Amino acid sequence: MIKLIKMNLYRMTHAVSTWVLMACMIAMTLFAFSMNKLVLDDPFNMNLSQGMQDVPTYMTSIDSISSYVQVGMIIMLVGIFVVIFTNAEHKCGFDKNIVGITKSRAKQTIARWISSIIGATALTVVGQGFYIGLSAAFMNDFRWDSAKDFLCVCAVAYLGLVTFVTLFFFFTTLFNSSTGGIVATCFISTGLLALIESLLDKVADKVFSSPAHVPSDFFLDSAFMYLDLNSVAVKGCTFFLILCAAYIVLSLGGSVLLQQKRDIR
Repeated sequence: MIKLIKMNLYRMTHAVSTWVLMACMIAMTLFAFSMNKLVLDDPFNMNLSQGMQDVPTYMTSIDSISSYVQVGMIIMLVGIFVVIFTNAEHKCGFDKNIVGITKSRAKQTIARWISSIIGATALTVVGQGFYIGLSAAFMNDFRWDSAKDFLCVCAVAYLGLVTFVTLFFFFTTLFNSSTGGIVATCFISTGLLALIESLLDKVADKVFSSPAHVPSDFFLDSAFMYLDLNSVAVKGCTFFLILCAAYIVLSLGGSVLLQQKRDIR
């Protein structure tokens, strides 16, 4: 298992696509910071926050997490990375060689999944670290939350990231192509799926008359994007943790099952 992960990481670090996506992540980080700087600090007196409700006059370290990872474009970049890396083994014939050596498709799939998580983690940590660093250095009023609260929020946000990685990993395995995986990734991260979820919510509300839970509560994108990270350390997020665990188990289990049943060419 360890050798497979090392082989995957070697291929990952020597792939041009990895560094292109890293550059895109840094560029997106600069753009996100610039927009926050313009709205919160208003250095050019443009009054961009005029008409907006509940716009804060300062930024906290937890705000820097939520305003970064809970953005569809960041999730999309992570998803594209997972799709390209996962499909590379099928496309280049690496799958066939490794299966012939290990004799275990499940072990190969799990090793590829772990490698995807490591790569996505590195990609996000670089972007998020750069974003926090810029905010702390150049925002007029940046405040650090307590270490306990900050680490708690980081852990929850990271669990959400791992769950997205596992879901994108499953879609790539399911479609067995980069095209299918990227289409599914974009469908989720751009908010197109959220439109369908809102329609389902309206139908459920009319049928069941103000139900305790609506369909969107069980979709990962809505659960993560609308999760109030500022209240995580205080109120907890048991439902979100259970939802993530379910998605990870089902997505990884489905990926292993698909790989076991599929012919390797």
